[in-house]
Amino acid sequence: MQPASLFQGLVIALVFLNVVATGALLFAPGASWRQVAAQAAVVWLAPVIGAVLVLHVHWDVFSRTSRLSRLSARAPHLYVTQTLEADARAADHAARAVIEHEVVDTLSHSDGGGH
Repeated sequence: MQPASLFQGLVIALVFLNVVATGALLFAPGASWRQVAAQAAVVWLAPVIGAVLVLHVHWDVFSRTSRLSRLSARAPHLYVTQTLEADARAADHAARAVIEHEVVDTLSHSDGGGH
């Protein structure tokens, strides 16, 4: 194989990979147009790394089981969901602690419930 034809094959493969990654961006649920534009710029400016990174982040676009199990077309990405769940657990724990403190404080300052 000649070096020129090998180079042409690599360029064609790279362009194909970039097109697939850009397509994944266009169908990514919950992505704003700014996110899509920024990620597309990464794909086309840093082709190999950008395309692999974007495909990794948006791989669920190609997964049939992921598409079937999605609740809505605007479902958040897995990484976002994991972060929000952790924040929600922390907020839930803090709210429970405040409620328990208020209940104990109220009961300790009352005369048993009869005013």
